[in-house]
Formats: sequence, structure tokens, C-alpha cells
Amino acid sequence: MPHAPARRTALLLTALLVLTGCGDDTSGGGALGRDGSTTTATPKATGSAAGATTTTGAGTAAAPADCSTTGGAAGTGETVPVDLDEWSVTPVKPSVKAGTVTFTARNTGSQPHELVVIAAPSPSGLPLAPDGSVAEGTLQAGALTGRITGVGPGKRCSGSFQLEAGTYTVICNLVAGGAAHYGRGMINVLSVS
Repeated sequence: MPHAPARRTALLLTALLVLTGCGDDTSGGGALGRDGSTTTATPKATGSAAGATTTTGAGTAAAPADCSTTGGAAGTGETVPVDLDEWSVTPVKPSVKAGTVTFTARNTGSQPHELVVIAAPSPSGLPLAPDGSVAEGTLQAGALTGRITGVGPGKRCSGSFQLEAGTYTVICNLVAGGAAHYGRGMINVLSVS
């Protein structure tokens, strides 16, 4: 078989081309967010969420596989552990000082969750989407302070956000099986002074 080495080389080259053609289409290697931005699987991000917008309507359909933070702030400050489970969001501290606040979201439940921090004096005033989630795209500019996603069962994920004095609503805005976690009671309030 004089052509066996050439045939083997051609097969290897074809396999290599097929394998290198696979991957994601986001140049940064991150996941595409609801607002068109990309996020990467880092426990803390830098930047500001002021003026951030997302698409109008439903919450996240499923949590990403890895921790991801959107709207983070540089540095660390006061740390607030927040327990997430079916169906509650429980900050260990009911109030914190203004400045950089690091949230550690701890999923003690059996389903994926996320932690969304919204500058809002009361959860009752948040706009709702038809699926019962918070319609984040219709929030007042700058109200969406930050988000920690990818908090799977048994996981801890952290994110630091710059909080001014006021009242913040902390929620899980995932939608699973047609039910919004927010609508099932995953809401709480945090006071910042």
C-alpha cells in the first residue's frame, strides 16, 4: 500500500481542521449576556453597572456553568454572605455601610440560582415581565447594580459592587420550568447607610 501514509496524513489534517473550527463565536471566549455584552467566568469583575441595561422581559432561562459577575467594582469592602435556596434570598447582614460591598452568594438549595442587586426602595415597585420575573430592561437607568450568575447547588460565588446609601432589593431572577424564582419568593431587601 504505497498511498497509506498519504491517506493517513490527509485524515489527520481533516480531523485537525474540524476540531479547530469548533468553539464559541464570542472573541473574548465568554458567554453572551442578555445585553449583548460578554462575560467571563471570573469570580470578580471590575467596572460599573451604572446605566447598564438588559433586554426587556424574562429573567435568565438557565444559570451559566461557572460563576460570573456583571457590574462589579474593584477592590473589596464589607462582605455580605447571602444564602440562596428554594425559595428564598437571605442576606446574613440586613444592613451594610456604603462603598464597595462584596457579596458571597451561597447556594444551599438543589437548583441553580443567581444574585441580582437592584437599587430599589421596595420589591413591590419593580416592573414584572409576563413570566413573573423582573423586567430588567425597563428598570430605571443605573438601578441594576450588579449580578452574580452561575451559582449552582453547593457553590459559592462572589462579586463586589459599589453601593451608595439607600435601599437595595436582592433577588434571583432565573426562570425555570416556566416559573420565575422571583415570583416564588426569592426576594429580600438590604439597607445601605
